[in-house]
Amino acid sequence: MEKLSVVLGDYAHGRALLNGDVEIPGRAVEPVEVTPVIGAYRRMIRDLEFDVCELAPTSYLMARQAGVPLTAM
Repeated sequence: MEKLSVVLGDYAHGRALLNGDVEIPGRAVEPVEVTPVIGAYRRMIRDLEFDVCELAPTSYLMARQAGVPLTAM
């Protein structure tokens, strides 16, 4: 099963994914804790370090404009 590294803040709407209550068929969610979560933004934009990472909308738009291959969900 392919692992997905996932960085999300501790919010009610993402908790079920991080704790395994919600599964992604064929994928194993591997939560990555970055505190504060904003610290993951730079790592994601510069190094594409994670498979899934929350980003501020402005950070996402600026990264896309700079040619970073990100997809918003």
